[in-house]
Amino acid sequence: MIANPRRRGFSLLELMAALIIAASLAALSLHHLRKPSLSGKQHSCDLTREVMQDYADRYAEANGRMPSTDLRELATDPYAGTVLPTCPVTDQSYRLDRNGNVACPTHESTR
Repeated sequence: MIANPRRRGFSLLELMAALIIAASLAALSLHHLRKPSLSGKQHSCDLTREVMQDYADRYAEANGRMPSTDLRELATDPYAGTVLPTCPVTDQSYRLDRNGNVACPTHESTR
């Protein structure tokens, strides 16, 4: 190919190649940006569950028994305040299982 000194800009083939590369990078970036949000919410659920477990244990020490399965006794000032936290993924309430562990009904785990 002979170089033309007056040629300015890119050919259609060069533009298409650049567009395909840019679109591929954007698709990969979006995939990685979307994925951590669920794991971040999962991590937040785990941390909230651990805090609720601590509240339940402190309640048991103070009262000689564990709170009810719906944890409503923890909705007081010395513990969680007036509103109990919920799972950040599905907004469901945490529950106390029969072993005295706080669990998220969505994730079915006490970890």
